Parts: sequence; structure tokens; C-alpha cells
Amino acid sequence: MKLTNKHFAIFACAILSTFVMARYTLSAPESKHPAPRLQRIQKILIIGNSLTRHGPSTKKLGWTHDFGMAATKEENDYVHQLYSKICAVQEPAGRKPELKVMSMIATNIKTPPEAVQYAADYIVLQMGDNLPAAKATKENFVEPYIQLVNALKKARPDAMIFITSLWGGEAKRNDFVQEVCSATGSTFVDLRPIAKDPKNRAASENVYQNPGVRWHPGDRGMKAIADTIWQETLKAQKANPPENIIRNQ
Repeated sequence: MKLTNKHFAIFACAILSTFVMARYTLSAPESKHPAPRLQRIQKILIIGNSLTRHGPSTKKLGWTHDFGMAATKEENDYVHQLYSKICAVQEPAGRKPELKVMSMIATNIKTPPEAVQYAADYIVLQMGDNLPAAKATKENFVEPYIQLVNALKKARPDAMIFITSLWGGEAKRNDFVQEVCSATGSTFVDLRPIAKDPKNRAASENVYQNPGVRWHPGDRGMKAIADTIWQETLKAQKANPPENIIRNQ
């Protein structure tokens, strides 16, 4: 068959189309929704009751660990799941901020000097369950809680601070927590929907037998807590993006 100029033109168009398609494939635009990146978080401070950290206890309690009750292992408690999320999006890659976890199981909320001196730039506070509802007042709950937060803010004015609701508390103490958030400009993290789901309690996983331990969140509940704090972190930085903490690009 004799090739005409028309045949050559068709062949040239086919080659050009293939080249253009290949080039477009190689230079396809990046995703419009890349993962958020946390920048330059240096110190993380998490203070809480037994949900946050509980050391080995009596044989009767059946708790021999030193992490958030009642996770099955350290990496499954909410503290370390949240820490993993933060580390995963740190810049530069692989850079891990310091992590300080402090237990405050006593009924009274105090301001530990070592917490203030630590001067963290990312803080989670999870307290209030150990103070009986009948004894909770603004004087012994709200005021010392505000004092703690203000002391932490004074040590690090640009700190992001998240305060959780109680795990099993009634309306009064949770209202007190929200009052603390309003007074200090902290972010309220509502755990009540998580706590209401029986599947999030350790009792549903049947790893521990003591009723007190089983009342706590199990691995599923711990994950839900970490996810919730993480989502509140993203909301907070989107509403008021701190230049030196988190940036979405």
C-alpha cells in the first residue's frame, strides 16, 4: 500500500497523542487534600487520671501495667495513639517531640511545678472523674483547674490546650469543665458520646476482670478518644492556624 501524506499525518497525530498522554500521567497534580503537617512541636504534656496513666496496683485489682487503664498494651492507650498521630505528620520526617505523661488520680486538682517548668506547646488535660459529684464545687474544681491551665499558659503562651470531658461524669462536673475551657480559651473535647457506647468500655473486651478496671475504656475506647482529640486538634488549627505548630498545605 502506498503511503500518502494523509497516512503520515494520521501516524504523527497518534504518536503526539501518546506522548501527551504519557506526559500528563507523569506530571499529574498532587492530591488536593494532602495529610496535615504538624511543624515544630517540641514538647507534649498530658496530665490525667487513671485513663491517662495508672501504675501497677494490687493483685486484687489485677492491673500490673504503667499506662492508660484499661488498654491491653502501652501503644494502645489514647496517649500513645495520639502521640503516634502527631509524630506521623511532624516535619522534618521522623522528628519526634518530647512526651511527658503525668498522673493526677487524687481528688484535688493541683498545679505540679514540674508540669509548669516543662513548658509544653501541646497539652491535653483529662481530669475530674475522681472527685465525687456531690463534693464538686467551683471552689474545689473550677478554680484550681483554671489556676493549672493559666500556669501552663504563662509558661508557654502559644501552647495549644485541650481539656476533655469526664469519662463517667454527670452534667454538673462536665459543665464545670466547659466553664474552665471558656475561662481559659482552651478547647473542650467531648468524650461523652464515646463513654455512652458499651463497646468502648473494657468490659466489652473481657481482658480484665475487676469491675473498676472494666469501667475504663478498652482498646476500642482508647482509639476513639485519641481520634476525637486529634480531630479537635485539626479543627483548632483550622480556625486559628498557629504559624509554628500546624500548617495545612
